[in-house]
Amino acid sequence: MFRWANSEANIILVVTHVDGFVLARSLFDHSMNYRSVVAIGKTEKVEDPEEVMHALEVITEDCLPGRWEEDREPNDVEMRQTTVFRFELTTALIK
Repeated sequence: MFRWANSEANIILVVTHVDGFVLARSLFDHSMNYRSVVAIGKTEKVEDPEEVMHALEVITEDCLPGRWEEDREPNDVEMRQTTVFRFELTTALIK
């Protein structure tokens, strides 16, 4: 995946969020409520350390508001093991 992510090829990103399961008396009739998106676009690896740190802060704060200030910042080893990509969206399908 990462070999393709920094190329000229389009990348397809699929995300599904399960809201809940709908249970029935028969296993065959079980279903689920969900939301999903299929996004198509090109990616570019973010190389600037300040931009990478900013992206990690934005992601953390979106998921867990206030957490970035509570924990220590990533150290050098953690940063070398982390890759951030910029995603240029060209097409999206949403359900």
